[in-house]
Amino acid sequence: GVDNKLALDLYQTANELNVTSIVEVHTPDEAEKALNFDKAIIGINNRNLKDLKTDIKTTLQLYKILSSHSCPIVSESGFKSEKDVKEIIDKTGIMNFLIGESLLENIEGMSLLKKIVRINQ
Repeated sequence: GVDNKLALDLYQTANELNVTSIVEVHTPDEAEKALNFDKAIIGINNRNLKDLKTDIKTTLQLYKILSSHSCPIVSESGFKSEKDVKEIIDKTGIMNFLIGESLLENIEGMSLLKKIVRINQ
């Protein structure tokens, strides 16, 4: 990851340029640090970067730390079904998702996308 000073410098420069930053977190420690970036979008990456496995429970765990963040939070990776998306919405209120692999690998990808979009309609 990026060291704290460099991250803060990049964040401040982005704010000065009126550019929104995205801060990605994978661990509770990173989530705590991300709260310092109060104008940033926070992405919770559900992919374990050591073994590349995904688990949406990462979002559930880290959201407990990030729930006070006032800007959008994105749950990233690991969504295999509309049930997964609905679980995150129901348990956290997060409405922003980064979904790619399951749409590309699944022949029913477009159908899955339509189901996900309809969840809160």
